[in-house]
Amino acid sequence: MPRVFVFELDPVIEVRRRAEREHMARVAKLERERVVLLERVREVQENMAGARASLGELLGGQGTGDGAAPTRVSAVNMHAVKMQANASLHGVIALQRAALELAGLSRRVEAARAELLKAAVARKAVEELRERRFAMWKREQTMKEAMEMDDLTVMRGASVGREVESGGSVSSTGSRTSGAYGASPVSRRGPMELASMSLSSAGESGDALDGGLDEAGGDREGGASE
Repeated sequence: MPRVFVFELDPVIEVRRRAEREHMARVAKLERERVVLLERVREVQENMAGARASLGELLGGQGTGDGAAPTRVSAVNMHAVKMQANASLHGVIALQRAALELAGLSRRVEAARAELLKAAVARKAVEELRERRFAMWKREQTMKEAMEMDDLTVMRGASVGREVESGGSVSSTGSRTSGAYGASPVSRRGPMELASMSLSSAGESGDALDGGLDEAGGDREGGASE
């Protein structure tokens, strides 16, 4: 198993992340368009409010200043009234169009948000799978390292055992006390013990020599008597 984690679906994750970024950009663009449209609706409403106020002033006429009823609207004022009425009508039409456009744009924003949510869910699903695979890979790596340490410990123990069997036991200081690499049993004996062993060996050799001579003499005597 490689020491570096490799997930075969990493390219899929990258593709889904890119798709999610594209959906986010689309949603952001539609939101900006909706903000602009809302601003235009607000301006149309303000213009309509101003036109209605102007039309009310024109239709109210001019008073005489002494509490009498207002005079009849002049021809010039009627022209202004018509212009304000037309402006109000155009404002209503523009407001209706903006409202329809805003409704359609709102539906597009909701659809784009739904696509963005779907893309995010798809991306997250693969990322969660990657996290689970990575956790499993880490556990396997930990178990493998533990097994390798156990094998190394067993190998070291077996090597020490073979050395003990072939070269003798190992003392606490690490020096060998016997075996092919240790001192011989004779070399560990003292001088008096070695001298005693030499005399004993010499005595045994003399006794063996005397016995041999006695047997040879006996043989010669037997032959002469015959």
